[in-house]
Amino acid sequence: MKKTNWIAGCLLLMLSLCLAGCGDDSGSDNKTPGGPTNPGSTPAEAGTCTQNQPILFTSVITLTSIDRALDFRFTPNADYDGVRAKYDVWYGTDGAFRNATQFRGEMQVSNPGGGPGLANGRIENLTNDQTYYVWIGAVYEGVCTTSYQRLTGRPVPPTAVPTGITTEGFERMIEVKWPSVRYAVEYNVAYSAGDRLSDDVAVTVITTTDTQLMIPGLENNTAYNVWVSARNANGPSDYSAPVKGTPREAAVPPGVPGVINVAAGTKRLTATWPCVPDATFYWLYYDGGPSTAEQQRIRVEQHTGQTVSADITGLENGKKYDVWAEACNSRGCSDSTQKKSGEPQKKPALDLLANAGFVLGKTTAEYYTSEWKPANPITGQRSQDRHIAGNWDSLARVKETPLANLFTDGVLWYLNEYLEPGKNVDFVFLNGGYFERNVSINGNVTIADVMGATGERSEKIVLVSMKGSDIKDLFKDVAETVSHTGTGTGGTPGTNGWINVSKGVSYTLQYDYFTREISALVTDPFTDSGVREYIEKYPEEKRRWEYGKLKPGTLKFNGADFNNNQNYIIATTNFQALGSHFLLLSTKGSVVESLDTPLWQAVATYVHDAETITPAVDGRVRIEGGVPGGLLGVREGFNKYCSNDSRYDVNWGCIFD
Repeated sequence: MKKTNWIAGCLLLMLSLCLAGCGDDSGSDNKTPGGPTNPGSTPAEAGTCTQNQPILFTSVITLTSIDRALDFRFTPNADYDGVRAKYDVWYGTDGAFRNATQFRGEMQVSNPGGGPGLANGRIENLTNDQTYYVWIGAVYEGVCTTSYQRLTGRPVPPTAVPTGITTEGFERMIEVKWPSVRYAVEYNVAYSAGDRLSDDVAVTVITTTDTQLMIPGLENNTAYNVWVSARNANGPSDYSAPVKGTPREAAVPPGVPGVINVAAGTKRLTATWPCVPDATFYWLYYDGGPSTAEQQRIRVEQHTGQTVSADITGLENGKKYDVWAEACNSRGCSDSTQKKSGEPQKKPALDLLANAGFVLGKTTAEYYTSEWKPANPITGQRSQDRHIAGNWDSLARVKETPLANLFTDGVLWYLNEYLEPGKNVDFVFLNGGYFERNVSINGNVTIADVMGATGERSEKIVLVSMKGSDIKDLFKDVAETVSHTGTGTGGTPGTNGWINVSKGVSYTLQYDYFTREISALVTDPFTDSGVREYIEKYPEEKRRWEYGKLKPGTLKFNGADFNNNQNYIIATTNFQALGSHFLLLSTKGSVVESLDTPLWQAVATYVHDAETITPAVDGRVRIEGGVPGGLLGVREGFNKYCSNDSRYDVNWGCIFD
């Protein structure tokens, strides 16, 4: 590598990042000790690379807190004049590098010469709730040592099971509340008209970062059971005991929504207001002038969170608009909120390659993206490391996530509103394998954060035209030909084809679970041993537990069925447009335009335009029945069942001795 133009070179190195496992899980692994220096010696934190050796450690490092340990991962540095980088890791509790302890554990490095690859390791035997400082640098033996990047982390134990859950019924919805669970960053709320999670009645799971949730779209006067599970990077807790809730028809129209806030962006206004419990939907009005003829409205469905938000797009920059809202149910609509004004404005374009540390905006909460999963031996898959058959699992590979919604919605806005002229794209179709397996976004969001959240960030945007009838077949393939069971990259690699979609598109996946009929075939139904027994008795049924199916009538575009004869414009990546996961995209779809814009850059522009972003899921992708990773009624699902040449360990899952 040349010794000139290092800033540009480092940024190009960052742009080439494709963490192992996010694409085809290929790449050779080299295991190296934690550091090349002598035990007990502490090199200079500033490093020894001089202007004669201008080497920088440029990787975006992720440090993840789990039970009594910290996991770190980063991209390998490129070779320097034929010298391969080794990595030096130190950690301590007082923030002083001179007092740190050198990491001597095993480090796993794929593609160690730089470019697409991953270096990762685990610092173990730490104390939970203790803040640790971690330093990581690259060492070129005989040449120099880069300066060290410093990060902080605090190990956390698994969460407890939520308790104190209460419900209240409203029209076609139930409000669920529970006390905060320590160490939890996210909650799964499951609901069903059945008596148990593993029963033969459909179960739906909604994810939230809040401690209260609205479950919309229910049947009035039907009793539902609700369960809540807490989650952090260690994985989910058990589900709580069930609590019943019954929606009931409203007697009067809902109350007026609270104060409405309006934020301006490029050709758009974003309106937010507090959720009204008895509202099943809202009318959001906007008016660009004194004439009532200019007044328009948008129907906004009830959200699951405590704040409702909606974008008004297609507006004119530099023009002032008034915005107000009404809450509605079967009894009518409320009075209107007071009007708030906003004026869309286009921000100056950013040079997204100039400064990876540039702050694009901020988040109101963490975009939590992953958790540790053991391997799924039912499918015969193992992680890259034979000795520890598990991996970090990207949640964007198995369910709707706030991060995937941010990317798909951001790309849709960029194509239709930011670009001039707009591209008239109908929806975005993005596979879960596009995302890096263990990067969360929280607080200030930098260019590097958006880049680091993707595993194939060199992929560019491609627009594909497809008929509605073919789109229906495409989503049928999404459900039936991609394995969603198990642990993603740690188990079934096919989960990187899980599809995330932009707002306006919605569908429901159904999974098999233990029915009463199946339970009669085993001696111990609805238990770990019952599932294991069933799989061993009926191996031909294994596919039922690996794949879902598209629930009839649930695939919608803007609330209606796709028109069989209408052509729709789909935005995806050049990787997907080739039919890499779904051949129908290439055989039935026609490429209408290939943009020179990497997809992550469109999202970075979106974040910069919005200034503040809020993680949210809206039910665009719903799950019924069993869930990825096993049965809801079985605590560890299939993850606990190890193949004949392995044994189960409570911390690591299936271990191959």
